[in-house]
Amino acid sequence: MSISTPDGETLFALHHPAEASQATILVFHGNADAALFQQPRGLSLADAGFGVLLVEYRGYPGSTGKPSEKGLIIDGLAAFDFIRSGHGGAIGVYASLLGTGIAIPLAAERDVFAMVLDSPFDSIQAIAQNAFPWIPMGLLLKHKFRSDEWIGRVDTPLLIIHGSADSVIPIKHGKALFELAPVGSRFMEIPGAGHNNLSQFGTIDAAIRFFSEKLGLEQP
Repeated sequence: MSISTPDGETLFALHHPAEASQATILVFHGNADAALFQQPRGLSLADAGFGVLLVEYRGYPGSTGKPSEKGLIIDGLAAFDFIRSGHGGAIGVYASLLGTGIAIPLAAERDVFAMVLDSPFDSIQAIAQNAFPWIPMGLLLKHKFRSDEWIGRVDTPLLIIHGSADSVIPIKHGKALFELAPVGSRFMEIPGAGHNNLSQFGTIDAAIRFFSEKLGLEQP
């Protein structure tokens, strides 16, 4: 299926529609990933009783356009609005890596009942500056993804999950974002987990429990 954006792009998506009383979970993937590869996560969410939308960003496989920070945020809003237009139930967000930089602005602009972030960052700028402290990254980077500037506008129940051994987005960036997060947010550190293997540590089950708790459902 496809989703149209307000600025004329067409996004590929995989949709498991929710039943009338079900919530839908909107899934945002990381940079070196694709919506198609999120199907195991989607199946786990569907098996737990949620509707699921796996959306692809502009410029990624099956979607038109070219990626940009502004464009990807538009894509996230368009995906949320697509769900809302056809279903009146609650909508949650499950995002990983780059996708967390889309999820946080979305939660600042739309009514998200709960959000789970795998390996988020405070900003791409901060990660780059940490790696190259002698270079003025704030002046050079075009797409800075300043989640740290958006998070103050979010009041959504939030679970942050981060691996202690993540060498791409070091855990200190997830903790820095958590320090700015809404009161009552949770941080789950996974000892020994790296950048791309959080799912091997039961984090999908943890996310499902969190979504279910926030909906007042019986824990799976």
